[in-house]
Amino acid sequence: MNSVGFSRAALAATLCIAAACGAQSEASSSVTTLNRQGDALRERILSMASFAGLADACSAGELRVFEGDSAQVAAKLLADLELLIISYGAGADLDTPDGHALLRAMARLETFGPGIGWDVKSGDAPRTMNALTTVRLPNPETRVCEDISGLDPAALILPTVTKWEVPRDSMTFPITIGYGPGAENELRDWYYGKFSSEPDSALRYVRLTSHAMLGDYAIIAVERESHRQGTVPLPQFNSGASYVLHKVGSEWRLIGYARVW
Repeated sequence: MNSVGFSRAALAATLCIAAACGAQSEASSSVTTLNRQGDALRERILSMASFAGLADACSAGELRVFEGDSAQVAAKLLADLELLIISYGAGADLDTPDGHALLRAMARLETFGPGIGWDVKSGDAPRTMNALTTVRLPNPETRVCEDISGLDPAALILPTVTKWEVPRDSMTFPITIGYGPGAENELRDWYYGKFSSEPDSALRYVRLTSHAMLGDYAIIAVERESHRQGTVPLPQFNSGASYVLHKVGSEWRLIGYARVW
């Protein structure tokens, strides 16, 4: 009886393991298939892309352009890639090595300093730049590099993750990191307490509103918000963007903007 019972238990366990392995194999196969769809869209987007030629001795930052794309084919392809990633990768766990790397990419994209690399088919990857933040440009008269002030954020608001640190080399000033749904109110309260006597002071911060990861592809959407003294909304300074990224090794690189607003 014992031997029969043990055999049945062993058989049940074996079947469960086989089913789990089959499910894992099916999931892996599905991601591989979806990744190939992403690869095909990426290939078409990058084949149409070039750079504006802005990188110089003052800044390595570049902008991606799609010259001659009067029909906005690239924008449609980026939207298709965004939809693919969101459809199958929405809500992916950020508390993983890939998730932490994605948050570092967001920090570099949204703060003053060296951006992440642009995704390229081959060769060196130029760095991204965010024209809304401080940029370093040559003075046309003196040819000396100077910082042109922008709407630099004082904080990033992120989902709760563990053991993640902002890449400090991305910016020339300290930046506050807030985690979880209550971080926004805490940030505003702190700012008002510190700057309530300065009527023209403005709190600017960037909030990660949504993300998705699918194999070697990811989407991050951000909202950039401004509040006078931390309490009065300044909608004229608000904006947002949805970034489409591709993973090369352990590094996320920018393919392009799916949407900006």
